[in-house]
Amino acid sequence: MDEPHFNLIDAAWIPVLDRAGASREVSLREVFRQADELVAITGELPTVSFALLRVMLAVLHRAIEGPTDALHWSETRNDWATVVEDVEGYLVDYYDRFWMRHPTHPFMQVASLRGCNPNTSVKPISQLIVDGTGSENKAALFSTRTEDSIRGIGWGEAARWLVHLHAYDIAGNHTGAVGDPRVMGGKGPGIGTGWAGQFGGVHLVGTSMRETLLLNLLPIARGTSGVEVDAEGDLPVWERPPLTALPETWATGDGSKRAYRGPTGPADVYTWPARRVLLWGSDAVVTGLVNCQGDRAQSGRTPPENWMRVEPMSAWCLSAARSKAAGGRSIYYPHKHDPNKAFWRGLSALLPHRTGRSHSGGEPDRTIPPALAKWAGRLCASENGLGPIQTWQAVGMVYGPNASSFHEVIDDRLMLPAALFADHTLAQEAVDAVEAAESAVSTLGTLAQDVALAAGGSPKSGSPDASVGVLASR
Repeated sequence: MDEPHFNLIDAAWIPVLDRAGASREVSLREVFRQADELVAITGELPTVSFALLRVMLAVLHRAIEGPTDALHWSETRNDWATVVEDVEGYLVDYYDRFWMRHPTHPFMQVASLRGCNPNTSVKPISQLIVDGTGSENKAALFSTRTEDSIRGIGWGEAARWLVHLHAYDIAGNHTGAVGDPRVMGGKGPGIGTGWAGQFGGVHLVGTSMRETLLLNLLPIARGTSGVEVDAEGDLPVWERPPLTALPETWATGDGSKRAYRGPTGPADVYTWPARRVLLWGSDAVVTGLVNCQGDRAQSGRTPPENWMRVEPMSAWCLSAARSKAAGGRSIYYPHKHDPNKAFWRGLSALLPHRTGRSHSGGEPDRTIPPALAKWAGRLCASENGLGPIQTWQAVGMVYGPNASSFHEVIDDRLMLPAALFADHTLAQEAVDAVEAAESAVSTLGTLAQDVALAAGGSPKSGSPDASVGVLASR
């Protein structure tokens, strides 16, 4: 039986940049204590930083039990010392759930997890790292090291990639877990990617970690449509019963057709356990892992429907076909970033403007902005200290065919006047300006192609000038 080892509350594992420009690693406790001195999380990939930020937000939500409204948010902003005390008290209460290795409940893992085929169940640790060195990643897109060089990694780095795995792991079959009724032929059939991999993430960026945490800390309120937030039951994975080989809420003897549980709120989706994992190694290094299927974050073969009440960091798009099939009930799917477009070109998905809803309420909006953007508008309207300019960051993962490999990481930033989120008229003007720019570039591209044809180019080979093509793509 393994002794507890490497507690994330005390041990340094979160990579950060401080105000002096130095890079270092801090513990979960220190990231709150030193939040004014730290500038940003600097994970191996932007998706790692995004996943770690969401874990910190889950801790903060639960430590302050809210915020419940704008007033509570203001009190939290103005009394950070009390917030740190609340966080430390909370971490003490759940200290035992943050051990990376533990005999009964290792962090975001299953202590008793075993694969159906003991000879092939434990994979090399390189397959935990999203840099292309593991065979499941297909191509070394991000790697600065070879697979042979990754025989073992420290527990701190393993913790970061573990959080990332739950958020962004590829789809497809995984190792079949002993005791999982979904297993067929020794494999766990695909249940989709990790939850964060199914939407285009957006979040606000502050000048310090304290500011970034506060800007992305929105009230948890009960919704009026879609999936409603369970304010009392919205618990992160470490506050719920220890994970087993089964999906949460399933019991031994349940068949593979049992429905998966639904989300309860932001703290839940920020730490959604999409996989069942067990890391292998010594006190010094982690050398392998068992990676099995966990909780599905989608319905059937389609993305999650109407999770906008529990996931605040994604925009949502209306599915006309699904809405029609649902008898007219509006069905929204999470919006994903287009890797061929700069962030500013997707402004219509971020700003709270009208996209089709009539004043009589007859037609639903084609897109719904992230709840975080709506919250930013409320803060701006109430002059609650957001500042005149906001920095937004877009983060996303682009997968290969069938989402079975990692293809590209999206990372883009955009500085916007805060007033755009409080004034729908200004927001509409900004969206119209983006559409006008898109139209102008398209017209310019057509003109360039016509000029090329007039100069003797063939209809098939004639194309806009390369510089126009680049302009059109960005």
